[in-house]
Amino acid sequence: MRAQTYPAWQAYLVDDASDDGSVDALRALAASDPQVTLVVRSERGGPQVARQTGLDAAHGPLVAILDSDDLWEPAKLERQVAAFTDAAADGRPVDAVLSAYRWANALGETRVVTPPTQAPSRIWVTNNLSTLLVSRATLDAVGGFLPHGQRPVSTCEHTELCLRMGTRWRLRVVPEPLVTCREHRGARASDVSSSRVAADELAFVLDRHAAVLSRFPDVASGMQAQLAARWLEAGERAKGVNCLVRAITRAGPRSGLRLARRYGPFALRAVLTRR
Repeated sequence: MRAQTYPAWQAYLVDDASDDGSVDALRALAASDPQVTLVVRSERGGPQVARQTGLDAAHGPLVAILDSDDLWEPAKLERQVAAFTDAAADGRPVDAVLSAYRWANALGETRVVTPPTQAPSRIWVTNNLSTLLVSRATLDAVGGFLPHGQRPVSTCEHTELCLRMGTRWRLRVVPEPLVTCREHRGARASDVSSSRVAADELAFVLDRHAAVLSRFPDVASGMQAQLAARWLEAGERAKGVNCLVRAITRAGPRSGLRLARRYGPFALRAVLTRR
């Protein structure tokens, strides 16, 4: 973060009630750098709560996220701020700029993921918010990272934010991979992704944003199939199978066949495996 070639940044480090001593290192960093502010939470709230805490403390016109297990390339902010500036100069201002990112697994193997740019729902399938640079005004208009009074989620918070934005996002995508997302063996919020909690959270998100999803049946069916997989991974075989059948039925012939090929074998294994 501190190696960014764009100089006018301010970092707000949110310690979400960590218990591993990392807050001491963060406190020392903040004390040594006037561009860094430490915000310490007394109770753990999860990613949405932590991000909203940082947003409440910040004042800049553009907002970016850097999760603790991700890395930014030094030119990340410079490239994305330039995209904002160029879009405005062209008379086509944007709300947010994304970038490609590099996924690195625990073995060091990598692959590059580039967000698609052809459909209004493109940002909904972009699951690395560390690539996001968004206008503060745009983010505030939809309630920030966690609207007041809304239930926080920890396993699909990126999907919830993107669905809350609906189709209002005006986007540009920098095709250069400017972020590295690292898979690791340490603790992370997605560790419960195969639990009933994760399935329940995704069900809540899809229900809350059903009106938006109804306009995009292919996307809705795909997310419903993901929910089915979560129920199956959690051992809820009946819920998972029923959810998958609904997803395939509502998807239509072509998309339904694609979902059946992708999730059918997984569902069969889950049904045949007794846990």
